[in-house]
Amino acid sequence: MFHFKQKIQLGDSGDDYRVSLLKIHPVVVAGAHTELHFEIDANGCIPILLTRTTGSPWACAYEFTMDADPKLILQLHFEPPVTPNQPGSIGCLRIMSGAAGSPSPKKHEIGSLLFQAGELTLQMSEQDEEIPDSGSDFFLMTDDDDDGEEADEVAVNESQKHINEIWVSCTISARTDLRLTESWDYEHLLSNSELSLTRAKDGGIPEIEDAKSYLQTAAKVCPLSHPDHFRVMALLARAHFAAFGRAGTIAYLKESVAHYSKATDLCPKTHPLRSSVLIGYSEVLLKNFKDWGQRRDLDKVFDLLAEALPLCLSGSEDHAQTLHNLGVAHAVIFAQDGHVDDLEKSASYHKSVLEIRTSSHPDRPLSLYSLAETYTKLFENSGDLAKLDTAIQYCHEALSLSPPQRPEDSLFLAQLGSACLQRYTARGDVEDLDRSIKFQREALQLQREGLTHRFAALGNLGRALSTRFELRRDIVDAEESVKCLQQALMFYPRGHPERPLVFSDRGRALLNRYSLRGDMEDLTNSIRDFGEALTLCGEGHPWHGQFLYNLADALLIRFDKTRTPRDQKSAQRYLESGRLVLHQDDPTMGLILFASAREHLLRAAGQPEIWPNLVDEAFLLYEKASAHPTLGARQQLAAALSWVAAAEERKHPSSLAAYKQTFVLLDKQLNVVSDVLTRHLIRKQLPTNLATNAAACAIDEGENDVATELLEQGRGLLWMQLTRLRTPIEDLRKLGPEGAALADRFEQLSKALEAGATTISEATSSEGAEASKERNAQRYREMSERWEETLAEIRRVPGFTHFLQATPYSNLQDAASAGPVIMFNIGQRRSDALIISEVGVPNVIPLPQATPRTLASLSSDLANTLRTTRAVEDEKYRTSQVTRVLRQLWDIVISPVVQCLSPTVKPGSRIWLCPTAELCSLPIHAAGQYRKGGSNLPDLFVCSYTPTLSALIRARQNHSGSREVRPAVLTIGERNEEARGGEATLVSASSELEGVGKLVPANIPHHELLDSAATPEGVLRGLQDHTWVHIACHGVQEPSQPFYSHFLLHHKPLRLLDIIQANLDHVKFAFTSACHTAVGDKNTPDEVISLAAALQFAGFRSVVGTTWGMDDRDGPDVTKTFYKFMFDAARNMDHTEAAIALSAATKAMKKKGVPVDRRVVFIHIGA
Repeated sequence: MFHFKQKIQLGDSGDDYRVSLLKIHPVVVAGAHTELHFEIDANGCIPILLTRTTGSPWACAYEFTMDADPKLILQLHFEPPVTPNQPGSIGCLRIMSGAAGSPSPKKHEIGSLLFQAGELTLQMSEQDEEIPDSGSDFFLMTDDDDDGEEADEVAVNESQKHINEIWVSCTISARTDLRLTESWDYEHLLSNSELSLTRAKDGGIPEIEDAKSYLQTAAKVCPLSHPDHFRVMALLARAHFAAFGRAGTIAYLKESVAHYSKATDLCPKTHPLRSSVLIGYSEVLLKNFKDWGQRRDLDKVFDLLAEALPLCLSGSEDHAQTLHNLGVAHAVIFAQDGHVDDLEKSASYHKSVLEIRTSSHPDRPLSLYSLAETYTKLFENSGDLAKLDTAIQYCHEALSLSPPQRPEDSLFLAQLGSACLQRYTARGDVEDLDRSIKFQREALQLQREGLTHRFAALGNLGRALSTRFELRRDIVDAEESVKCLQQALMFYPRGHPERPLVFSDRGRALLNRYSLRGDMEDLTNSIRDFGEALTLCGEGHPWHGQFLYNLADALLIRFDKTRTPRDQKSAQRYLESGRLVLHQDDPTMGLILFASAREHLLRAAGQPEIWPNLVDEAFLLYEKASAHPTLGARQQLAAALSWVAAAEERKHPSSLAAYKQTFVLLDKQLNVVSDVLTRHLIRKQLPTNLATNAAACAIDEGENDVATELLEQGRGLLWMQLTRLRTPIEDLRKLGPEGAALADRFEQLSKALEAGATTISEATSSEGAEASKERNAQRYREMSERWEETLAEIRRVPGFTHFLQATPYSNLQDAASAGPVIMFNIGQRRSDALIISEVGVPNVIPLPQATPRTLASLSSDLANTLRTTRAVEDEKYRTSQVTRVLRQLWDIVISPVVQCLSPTVKPGSRIWLCPTAELCSLPIHAAGQYRKGGSNLPDLFVCSYTPTLSALIRARQNHSGSREVRPAVLTIGERNEEARGGEATLVSASSELEGVGKLVPANIPHHELLDSAATPEGVLRGLQDHTWVHIACHGVQEPSQPFYSHFLLHHKPLRLLDIIQANLDHVKFAFTSACHTAVGDKNTPDEVISLAAALQFAGFRSVVGTTWGMDDRDGPDVTKTFYKFMFDAARNMDHTEAAIALSAATKAMKKKGVPVDRRVVFIHIGA
């Protein structure tokens, strides 16, 4: 028997006929038995298997008479191999049609097949000419060699000759009447309908209608009294369910339920097909329940599956589908009853299905998707992020097995997008949010208009866009979110279980748009939608708590705007209900506490005399919300930041505690993010003045040491995250074998985490790359968890209690071991200088005139001057403008500090400057009066910078375990003769390097990398064997992506990220004779992300950098004076003398009359 289905137009009549399920009896030729088996595959081809193909050549034809007396002839031929090198036997198949008795019928299609290893595949091509009596008018398919050469020409010609000889001699072997009468075999019709339903995945509604047509005829042939009538009913149910999936018309779903009900009643209890009928019926009822929520449907599902399970052969497809439907049913009933046991059962059933549906099974992706959906619900119920990671992993596996191409695949993409969105909400990784929107858009593109899942995809996309709006405040996201959710709500029928969620999401989207446009209609409509969602989900529903929070939050926003008492009272009632009804571990409880804190403050503001304790209660609620475990790091941090803002606004004594909690949570959030670029993006979204405001708060409280700790804890966070992965723990190794094993494990995990954080994947759109990226991120989080566990284990060792915790002031004082460190805290609340000495608490010097606004104005003026003037043509004007800025810096920032230092710090001593906020972009090291007899800071002290106190402490440490490398100098120069990127050629670079080379002592190895030798790879190799490095090239600052700032070397840049990855524990000193190497990111100034800072992090203890573009002429002069000082025999190449040498070099420039803007560009950083 073979299945064949092909639409054929006969002659010129224009009538269409369909032929299907042709019965061919075995052919016996010359005593050899040959069986033909035909079945259409998913691509519409006909793979044909011939078994026992032995004997003489044969040919036979089959004629089928149809309506209006036309005929269809199918011819089959078999020919053994003609030549020894022929790959296999040759067979041909030809389909012809025409009027009965016509001597020359028209051929509709013609095809040929190559038999190899007993298997062949048919390909057809349409023809319309008359069939010739002879000739080679057919197609021969052979397996080409890998190199593309065609098959043996002699073999082909011989094959054609033999086949043509038997073609014309073919006689009719059998005739079958296929006219549409009751003589049709109902088995043919049922098989035809099944085939049409299989093809409906691609062919759509026309194929479904064909199936219905066959089944309507079958119902006549096989009436109600017929024992197989239930099969007709079951197939009709399948056809209507398929139509519902395509068109979304509810009537189709109802028809499917009705037909399955009849099929179940008619099917005998012992019939082999009963399990299939029960399984199909359960699937339709599950869908009916999801859309209409009638509990009797769900109860019926469990009854059907309970009966089906024992009827299924273990490991069969029916067995797998029964377990699958049980898994879905238990997940669905959880949404109704909220019993977590149902989710556990769901996961167990789906895992059992995966044991049957192995990697090659076509339905394995569907099973993986269903298991992912269950794990997502487990996360929603427990807040366990590991379960969400697992869900995302299952989704990626599903997509890797079945790349998204069909509308059905949109389910996988939508589920993956939803899971990524939830993980963003929990962890705050912005990449997850962008992925979510990408996957939802792809899901929507795959779905057809009217498909039942389309409104769900619209809802998912609208939800994700709302979330991104809350992050980036882009009105485009807000508008599209509202539009998507309005469309989704139009499609969701009344009574659909997910309709309340879409109301809630639209309410949130409208609330977001209100926050940007201020349209009260949006706020009113938002409250209406939240109210509708809450009405539809009463107490006990899993979404009830979330909807309580949403409605209360919107009412509080309107109350804050209109002061309508009814809004406040309603919000209070909803929040109190939430605190009473919800369990403390409910995922929404943290949000309820968060909103309750706001409600308390708003109520107290209206009637403070009635509610004297309400403010204190509000801040206790903020504290609880920021620590509530189900909120996740991102929302905990949001609660802490709100606590900070509210406490500062009301001058509440909990302000300092709020700041401390905020820094703990910020560190926690950054720690779970797997790469430094995403960490930087998260940091950019937070207030830039967080650390400075915290320090100001502590100073107001009289806790100057705490102010210093908070400044240290809240600045340079990205470097701190990376630095602690390089922390030496030799003292732990000295405690014996257990301590050594613990130290080894900690170091291995630290190195793995650092590699993951600083390795940035290239952007790609392929699913394989997405899955790989997800696996890497998940491995990173798992390693991070093991690292945290190991850290906790270390802290339990006596003497290591505070290992890697926020550094106390008593330890931070070590930064002042070689001279005072002045930390400048610039903020709206107050501005101060904190002078750190080896002993005692910090000395706070108020700087009342150094406001953020004043310093921002100075910074802008300086930047405009440097950008719009040239050192030669505009020298006089440029000098006057730079001098004006330096004078103002002296007056409002430096002069009060010098007055404090002068009595105890000798002139010419070293001091270290640690600026914050707006001061980071100003040359405070060069501040002065610049008048005859006036004071200038460079003339009073030798100034160095340090980004943080910890960085300076590390710069002075001798790292135990670092390899010993003898002193050696590496000079690097790229003159950039081709002026790539519009940069000017560095004419003096070669003479600068030549001058440095001449000054290097004879006993010190020196290597030079110039121009073509100065590649990033060559430089990084060279750094491994040298302790000092001098770089003369262009430095490029990337404002939008500071971690991509780079040195412009030969062929390609040496990026800041590349430098970070070079762990150079033996290096001492770097001189960067390049532009902008000490310039940080203006959006996150306190993170100090610059090329010079990267060199310091990579291991260099002492670095010379530049604050803006240097003049190419100055390089040789500065370096000559500098290195004469540094290479003096008495100094023994001491990198800690670099600041003094630079001071000498800039003073020499001053004596030569070099303008001030060219002198002060050079700065020293580190020890």
